[in-house]
Amino acid sequence: MTEATEPVLLEETKGNLRILTLNRAPLASAQTKRLVARAGLLADLEQHLRDELELARRALTSQDGREAVKAIFEKRKPEFTGR
Repeated sequence: MTEATEPVLLEETKGNLRILTLNRAPLASAQTKRLVARAGLLADLEQHLRDELELARRALTSQDGREAVKAIFEKRKPEFTGR
């Protein structure tokens, strides 16, 4: 990763965090906040991407993740429980 791409990646991650926070998906929001906080500490982009994929997998397989998908197909607002 170059110095030029670091700000772009950080801004993209912040944007994703804002979207998740607005939709109040507690698990996904917490995981994204962790990634953003660690982004400046990790020099290894590959490790960061692996971490991001693992957290996305966890979020999508959680009760909230299933509720989000179900709500999309039913065209309604999701009801998150934080599980």
